[in-house]
Amino acid sequence: MPPFSPAHSLPRREPARDRRGQANETVRSACCPVPRLLIAGARSTVGTASPASQWTGLPVNLTIVIISVICTLLAIVGYRLIHFVDRWISLLSALLFLYLTVQLLRTGQVGTHWSDGDLHWGTFLLVVSVAATWQFTWGPYVADYSRYLPRDTSTASTFWWTYGGAVIGGTWIMCLGAAFVAVAQQAFEGGSTTYLVALAGHGLGWLVLLIVILGVIAVNVLNLYGAFMSSTTTLTAFWTKPLGQGTRIGYIVAASTVGTIIAILGRGNFLDNYSNFILFLSYFLIPWSAINLADFYLVSRERFDIPALFDPDGGYGRFNVRALIAYCIGIVLQLPFMNTSFYVGWLVDDIGGADIAWIIGFIVPALAFYLLLRGRAHLPPDDAATTPAHPAHPA
Repeated sequence: MPPFSPAHSLPRREPARDRRGQANETVRSACCPVPRLLIAGARSTVGTASPASQWTGLPVNLTIVIISVICTLLAIVGYRLIHFVDRWISLLSALLFLYLTVQLLRTGQVGTHWSDGDLHWGTFLLVVSVAATWQFTWGPYVADYSRYLPRDTSTASTFWWTYGGAVIGGTWIMCLGAAFVAVAQQAFEGGSTTYLVALAGHGLGWLVLLIVILGVIAVNVLNLYGAFMSSTTTLTAFWTKPLGQGTRIGYIVAASTVGTIIAILGRGNFLDNYSNFILFLSYFLIPWSAINLADFYLVSRERFDIPALFDPDGGYGRFNVRALIAYCIGIVLQLPFMNTSFYVGWLVDDIGGADIAWIIGFIVPALAFYLLLRGRAHLPPDDAATTPAHPAHPA
């Protein structure tokens, strides 16, 4: 999904205005900060609260506040510092989990659990659904950062570096987590961080805790920064004047405060509610992503009328009825295959309890959009500028 940004120097939400029109995309962009704040709250709760409290000896709520302050300061300073910090945290995290992988293999217990039990297709498809949804959720983060790549960055290079990092990192850690549970289920479920500290051995527990905390800080900074980017996209539909530093700082502080409150108040059963919310959200985000890709590669073929994206009365208009029809079809056809705590589709039991709604929500709207919009897309005139000036100083 990242190719939009290097080629056009726009966040992914801006080109999406040509799919469903400016008004509809503005509403969707306004919703983007919500899951980011919930993610920040969740990670502050389960990602840093326990290890930070264990490491420092401070109360859990106080550690949440301290970590939120650190994330806020990094997000306020902005893009370049975030890149610098995340680069080193990513390296440290990779080395840590490589070491933990070796330590797990040295126990000699992985092989004995390699073929435990029978294959249940419902469970298998559920895991695939979780992995796929995980990859889709990184789309907005990719858009926020790839937009600042040099304009001559190739689509293939952007795609493969992004895809490789997301898939290798995600698949590796998911498989490692499955192996942890298979080898030491009770110990791991009793406290994953405590288990990792014990597995590291050699007095390295403090280092494990530190890197885990730094990793969560890195992602939470992205959530705060990305929430601001999403809100800026919304505001550009109504407000053409540049946003000042004071506005940016005020928004980030406010967003961080909301995320901190969510983390503190939701320490009890936050994870269950949060998981249901994210799954519910994916039913709407995946069809949108599918339409983005279908338009970019099959309909518009990487050509956008940039000025029209910011003009409600321009070539893309306020509403794209055909695109909305494709989007709604994708959402409705997912209903029989949804499996959540608050709703279970009528075909779920027939496929072993698996939630495959995301597959329907990806394929159907993309195909419907292509059939409805083929030959009808608004394309820029040959002499129109298709790329704006590249942003020289990211916030």
